[in-house]
Amino acid sequence: MKTLQELLIVPVVVGAALGLGLACSTDEKPDVSTPYVPLRGPVNYRGNTIYELDVSIGTPPQTVALALDTGSSTLIVNAADCADCKKWTPGAPRFDSAKSSTWESTSCNEQNCPAPVCPTPESCEPVQGCLQCYADGPDCQFCAYYENNFGQNIGNWGIWGSDMVRVGQVETRVNLGLTEKYYNKDSGYGEHVSGIFGMQLEEFNNVLADRNKPYPSFMNAAAGGSGLTGLPYSLCLTDDGGTLLLGEKDVAHMVPGTEKIVPYGKGSYDESQAIADFDAFSVNGAALKGVDEAFYKKYPVDFDSGTGPWTMLDTFYDALGAQFCEGSTDAAACEGVRVALFKHECLALDSAQMASLPELNSVIGGQEFTLQGTQYLLKGELAKIVTTDRACAADEYVLGFASTPASTIPAFWVSLFGAVWMRNFTMYFDTPNKQVVIAGQRDCVVR
Repeated sequence: MKTLQELLIVPVVVGAALGLGLACSTDEKPDVSTPYVPLRGPVNYRGNTIYELDVSIGTPPQTVALALDTGSSTLIVNAADCADCKKWTPGAPRFDSAKSSTWESTSCNEQNCPAPVCPTPESCEPVQGCLQCYADGPDCQFCAYYENNFGQNIGNWGIWGSDMVRVGQVETRVNLGLTEKYYNKDSGYGEHVSGIFGMQLEEFNNVLADRNKPYPSFMNAAAGGSGLTGLPYSLCLTDDGGTLLLGEKDVAHMVPGTEKIVPYGKGSYDESQAIADFDAFSVNGAALKGVDEAFYKKYPVDFDSGTGPWTMLDTFYDALGAQFCEGSTDAAACEGVRVALFKHECLALDSAQMASLPELNSVIGGQEFTLQGTQYLLKGELAKIVTTDRACAADEYVLGFASTPASTIPAFWVSLFGAVWMRNFTMYFDTPNKQVVIAGQRDCVVR
């Protein structure tokens, strides 16, 4: 089998090479053209919050819709012969590796499948993932089995190999998994979504890889490297889609003068990925009570588009609920909705109640970010991002936070600032410089 470097083609296509002028004045509409990859969503499917994008795989290319995931490096796509995929995601196109002249499966005799042999895929332990050979076939197989943020056991397994993958104007050969079986019906990614497209680098949470031997992700391969060498990208999420820009900072979708640089943190990932220090949190300017410095040091921030809610440990969530109305301009109006909001009930809020909601301030990597009530509430169908199965009426709101018990989370868990938080900003994941640039969001559309 050829090496990844031998097969790497089409390096990053940046705006400079295309002659694009992305900088613009506040009076102009941004010139958004071909380098932008349009995103659809957010859509909730059995607890998974999804922004989806079109990805082409193989030769000739087969286009599938994958769930954008800034929280992992995983690349999984449903296989053509996956019976579970046909049953539980009937509208999702599946990838037929037999029709791709560039598909290469990984043999159990190769070093790319290093883990020991297990009896069957069903014997996979309930951890984030593994890559190994099983006694029932000659090909290297992956197994991903874990508990999601809503306490559901989900997972899938299939064949491990490589092929040409194209997103927008960037194409490269990369390792990926072909799903052949789901753990259960909750393990899919949406009725029209065929898998996951991870934006992280190989060293972070690659569900498909042996933790002792990570594999270059798409973002690694597109930059011609591995490990911590990866392609930077910009992300602009809204309540109705968004944009992905590979290889450069999306200044066209940033409010001028609002950029803040957040360095990768010194938490459990040792500055290896887009994990930022969580320094402090306040409600209407008052520090959150009962949450000390040790908590913030233990739980850094992960910007995770694949996790819709702004997900907090239950102790943090309860402390926020208790302090939610302190310092409000109208404490009585705020208290009238506080209990219902923290039970994730749908509410129609009048102007006084909306104005009474507190400002929430997060200090991340030394930079402060403030959200108003309208920015952390979800409306109508978007409520499913938090409730998983129940929409609100068109004029009703639900709280965009979710809580997770500490007893059910893995040791590497961080504070998940999901799509509910990220949709308020345009973010540039500056991988080469180990930082995230976060700015006010502006006119986030593809023309």
